[in-house]
Amino acid sequence: MTANDIPHIPDDVTLPQFIFGTHYLRPSRPKNIPWLIDDESGLRYGESELKERSLALSSALQKRFLLKSDDVVVLFSGNHIDYPICIWAIQQLLGIVSPINPGFTVPELTTHLRAVKASVVITHSDVLPTVEKAAQQVGIPLDRIVTIDKGNRVSIPQLLEEGRSLPPPREFKLKPGDNRKQIAFLTTSSGTTGPPKVVKISHYAVIANVLLVAAHNKVHLDYTQWPEKRYRVGDSCFAVLPLYRECLSILRIRCINKVDADIYGLDLILHFNIFAGMSVVIAPKFNFAKMLSSIVRHRITHLMIVPPQVVLLCKDPIVKNYDLSGVRVVLCAASALPAELYEQLSALLPHAHIGQAYGSTEVTGVASMCPIGDKKNPYGGTLIPGVTGKVIKPDGSPAAPNEEGELLIRTIASASGYLDNEAATKETFLDDGWIRSGDIVRIDGAGNIVVVDRVKEMIKARL
Repeated sequence: MTANDIPHIPDDVTLPQFIFGTHYLRPSRPKNIPWLIDDESGLRYGESELKERSLALSSALQKRFLLKSDDVVVLFSGNHIDYPICIWAIQQLLGIVSPINPGFTVPELTTHLRAVKASVVITHSDVLPTVEKAAQQVGIPLDRIVTIDKGNRVSIPQLLEEGRSLPPPREFKLKPGDNRKQIAFLTTSSGTTGPPKVVKISHYAVIANVLLVAAHNKVHLDYTQWPEKRYRVGDSCFAVLPLYRECLSILRIRCINKVDADIYGLDLILHFNIFAGMSVVIAPKFNFAKMLSSIVRHRITHLMIVPPQVVLLCKDPIVKNYDLSGVRVVLCAASALPAELYEQLSALLPHAHIGQAYGSTEVTGVASMCPIGDKKNPYGGTLIPGVTGKVIKPDGSPAAPNEEGELLIRTIASASGYLDNEAATKETFLDDGWIRSGDIVRIDGAGNIVVVDRVKEMIKARL
């Protein structure tokens, strides 16, 4: 299995330089279309506001904490409109962002802070006590804890004010190939087997996956009439799934048609949607009734959700009280929708594009996605450009079409392995560039990935 039409991937820019820059695949966005919208307050940020805020925050982080290249900043917070600003501010200094679940216990957070050698922690005041206890256990001074909201400690609003009075940070000029080595994120994944691991993801990998998904969805082309185009400038996506990851990985659900949410929120929901010219509406947490109200209030066109939310859409009687006719696209990940549920969702939203995606943190997000020509597709989709796959049976031989075996993936957007875990890296990231998915799949006649099960610990393909 192969996917062609690989776009040019710049290898000499950081992720912030890419997201604030230009690319021939990037649609032109009028200045009046916001990049981010706060669901509750309605606050809107366009490109100029986001760039100004991220540069100001970079200056303040550099001045106050002497933040430098490869320093790790842990983001321990739920969704917030300044969450992306924190990411880009850190990465503009070539710092590394480690976004994690704010539901972690003190021992879990302590383990992670120690593993990534965190220099600074940005958190929300709601979970500040957890951070303070964990920081003390690993020796992080309490004055290196920042709240993303206003609080008793130094906060992002305070740092923004400080940064505006400082000179802008020096912009790094990377040499060709440098962003392949420069780590952008340290995020968690269950890997193919065993306990959660910290995955190293480069600037290049995130940029590449955004561009591969953009090419797959033809965001830059007028390939059909405007009403039928899947991604359009000015459309809006509701980011109710956490940007740091999502329940997919929080609950360690890595199964049928899954995309690990560590990178699902960061890569697809945030960076891809912005690149495609859409507005991302950020909700702090999931509440079904509030989500329905927000869909109507913000005229949401795109939902990127998980199966439990589809169940609510199809089963909860309050849905009939809301006009969802504006929803044009539903992308579901985490686990496969049962056929009956898929049909119910299609009946609820008869005019919407409804599909699924497959991927993992190890492949930096999406490996396959519903084909652009399919308005309805109940499977894991076909490989996106830049991705190659093969199915291997337990005896090491290649599987025939519709025959089951373990899926191996090779992608130009590959992660850089697991942090300080050479054994696990060698087990998953093979010498010839293939990545073991740990999933038993079959490929149907149309090239769709259909995931059947997880590889059992005792079954190891002879690769």
